[in-house]
Amino acid sequence: MLVLSRDEIIEKVNSYRWYHEIKVTDDIYTPSSTWRFSRIWKFIQEGLTGIDFKDKKVLDVGCRDGLFSFKAEEQGAKEIIGIDNNLSAGATEFLMPFFESKVKMYEMNLYDLTPETFGKFDIILFPGVLYHLRFPFWGLKKLTDCLHDKGLLFIESGMNVDRNPKIRNHEFLYCGQRSSHNRSGCTYFNKVAIENVLECFDCKPLDYDTLPPKFGRAWITNRIIEPLIGKPRVLRQWFIFQKDVNLNAVEQEVKDVWFSTHHRYDPE
Repeated sequence: MLVLSRDEIIEKVNSYRWYHEIKVTDDIYTPSSTWRFSRIWKFIQEGLTGIDFKDKKVLDVGCRDGLFSFKAEEQGAKEIIGIDNNLSAGATEFLMPFFESKVKMYEMNLYDLTPETFGKFDIILFPGVLYHLRFPFWGLKKLTDCLHDKGLLFIESGMNVDRNPKIRNHEFLYCGQRSSHNRSGCTYFNKVAIENVLECFDCKPLDYDTLPPKFGRAWITNRIIEPLIGKPRVLRQWFIFQKDVNLNAVEQEVKDVWFSTHHRYDPE
């Protein structure tokens, strides 16, 4: 463990750029650039389902500073792996040795993930990444392929919450250039669509919640202006899915067409 004075800890914290608010000592936290993470963790722990991390193998996708990785470790996870395509130097150089953490972090892209990379997981955490993906179905397939049967997948993302019932009540996916919600945001499912897609990957929905927006310029743009010009109304939502290899929501013949070779059109 790094043995540092209070002033040295503060100096270390201030020497890095942070995204997550992480408790370093009783009165020192890393400064967060966003406000929703405490709400997300509360949902993970206190939602209708809740997630029990004790003795579980956990993958944290888009781990960044490691908030959810360290939380999983605190809750008794036996193995935690974090991946991010912009890995946090503050986490790897300072927090992990300071906490004497067993978390392992790797800089890699989600699309490079396979079951052979780290094996399969009991819990996969996937916060704040989905809406950035240009190939969302591929990304979700990568995740579900790495999930044990009965394993849990937690997804948090910017989601399309259009008031129009033709959109709200049917599968809808907006793949625009970008939204005021985020500069690199390009993929916005609605609730029905994400549940449908995960069902095709043998995952059933267990729970979800919506984070109310903060009022301000972005609120006005997102809730009023952009829907008038055909862009999605976006709010943050989070979901818990469970993999069930016996779900059989899609016929194997169809899965073969999607993911494999098939003889669907051969003469009988």
